[in-house]
Amino acid sequence: MNLSLSSSISDVKTECAVTGGIEGLFRGGIIQIESEKIYFTAASADGFLQLTRGILGTTAVAHPQGSVITIIAKNPNIDVQMSDGVVILEGPGIPVDTVTGASVAEIGSLYLDRTNGKAYINGGTKASPLWKLITSAM
Repeated sequence: MNLSLSSSISDVKTECAVTGGIEGLFRGGIIQIESEKIYFTAASADGFLQLTRGILGTTAVAHPQGSVITIIAKNPNIDVQMSDGVVILEGPGIPVDTVTGASVAEIGSLYLDRTNGKAYINGGTKASPLWKLITSAM
């Protein structure tokens, strides 16, 4: 998938339009534009929505039209939905505090890292998950 910005965005813009088409709709994930990493919580056929800019130690900056967009991670799949917002998520790699499962995973939710064989529990809130390692298969 070759994605790029269809118009420039400022350092505070919370959505971006893309060219190249997004194959399928994502519930969220992490994209990179130039050196900035950005979390998105929704996407449409035309772009990424509800952006949290400058995550993972990067800085939110303006980006010109045509900047290449790389999808770093898609939000993990919700495999099991339990009561009151408690879910079991799975995905590749370790979960990112305050990003992975944000607005989805209530305290007590689990995340299974299928790449490294580790399990984590959310000790934070639904709005700001804090993932704690609880076991490792390796």
